[in-house]
Amino acid sequence: MKTDSYLKALTRIVWAYIFLFLDVSLYSGPTNIGLLPNWAGWLLILTVLPEMEKKECSAVLLRPVVMLLGIWEAVCWIAVLFTGNSISLSFPLVQLICSVLTLYFHFQFFTNLASIAAAHDLPEYSRQMLYVRTVSTIYSAVIDVFFWFYPLDSVSGTIQIFLVITALCIILWMALTLFQFRKAEKRQF
Repeated sequence: MKTDSYLKALTRIVWAYIFLFLDVSLYSGPTNIGLLPNWAGWLLILTVLPEMEKKECSAVLLRPVVMLLGIWEAVCWIAVLFTGNSISLSFPLVQLICSVLTLYFHFQFFTNLASIAAAHDLPEYSRQMLYVRTVSTIYSAVIDVFFWFYPLDSVSGTIQIFLVITALCIILWMALTLFQFRKAEKRQF
């Protein structure tokens, strides 16, 4: 059964992904403070998980991952806020673990959303969620590996522009898919 809280959760998912994937920063000298901090996205996801768990029991496995990622992002954001320096580069192993956990989360979360869509007799959205999941996971994995070996400042401007445009297309596709899924769920409400 679909409830109003379920539909609100779907809206919060879109907002969470906006916080997680759009980097809007305020630059002041060498410091840049994220105006859409990732920890806020993880917090929104954390508020959505109880509703997701009602629809897909395996979503409960995501709770500790979301908590760890949210805490790490909050620590990184606070470090930049108070010191002006990012600590994520100081702990490359922790950053690598967080990258792997992030890949796992997005893969599993979109798999759960696809399962919910299929259970709600919305197979076209289930397929779309699986496509988004696969493309975003492959893109994120390639980017993580690429930047592990080649820091951003060593990459040419043309490649950076290509990567940004590709990321924006994936983000837009993800947001549109989530909004369309929410709209389809609301029609069935």
